[in-house]
Amino acid sequence: MTEFKLEKKERELRLLPSNDPRVMSSIAPWTDDLLKEHNFKDRKEVSDLMFKTMLRYGGIGLSANQIGIPFKVFSMMVNNKDVICCFNPKIIKESDEQVIFSEGCLSFPQLFLKIKRPDRKSV
Repeated sequence: MTEFKLEKKERELRLLPSNDPRVMSSIAPWTDDLLKEHNFKDRKEVSDLMFKTMLRYGGIGLSANQIGIPFKVFSMMVNNKDVICCFNPKIIKESDEQVIFSEGCLSFPQLFLKIKRPDRKSV
């Protein structure tokens, strides 16, 4: 008799539609107490799921509130290959130089705006 082992189905997060009020709502600071409340094992699982969700929707950045997690967490692609996930980020330094570029948002897929931002930031 052949034994079959079922693989655990990986959890999948979905992008909320732009008209969902959670997309535009205020977001609270992250605390690790929220892991259990939202059924996450650890911060690594949150980071991995956010990164996979971001890639599935073709983004280079994703805020947790875009997927229904109303806390200060975001992931983003850097150098077109690496990803970082920030919990409760704070800008500690930014350059005086400003750059203007076209910026979009996964929650509003057809909207691109020219945004002026500091050339560099440290979080």
